[in-house]
Amino acid sequence: MVSEYAIERGHAQANADREAEEAGLLAEQELAATAEVAAHYRMRKKRFAVILEYGTADGRFWSIAFDEAWERDRFWDWFSWQTERFQEFADHMKDGDRLDLERKLLKEMIVTEQAVKKQGPGAGGRRPLRFWRGEV
Repeated sequence: MVSEYAIERGHAQANADREAEEAGLLAEQELAATAEVAAHYRMRKKRFAVILEYGTADGRFWSIAFDEAWERDRFWDWFSWQTERFQEFADHMKDGDRLDLERKLLKEMIVTEQAVKKQGPGAGGRRPLRFWRGEV
């Protein structure tokens, strides 16, 4: 009887350890998902949008919408090279507002376009950074 109790107690402890380990893994996955920031572009309400979101199901924290596809593509030509800064943008959204970040990013894009045009490797036209590869 004592040995049955000890065996049962051992199984209960093993189950509790397994559940704790699974809960810890789940917490790590959720933390990793919130630490990962990704950018996507898609149609939203008949407008062309660029969206920044955490890796969670409903993690969108910033978006910018454009009336024309070429406008979105022009922004994307610059923005897609900013992946190492996505967390910086997420941190900005914790303290700032959407419009401040939008203005900041558009200004940086225009400054980069001007620098690329000045150096010569720009594509010209509506999408001057089309063939730009992040250098400047």
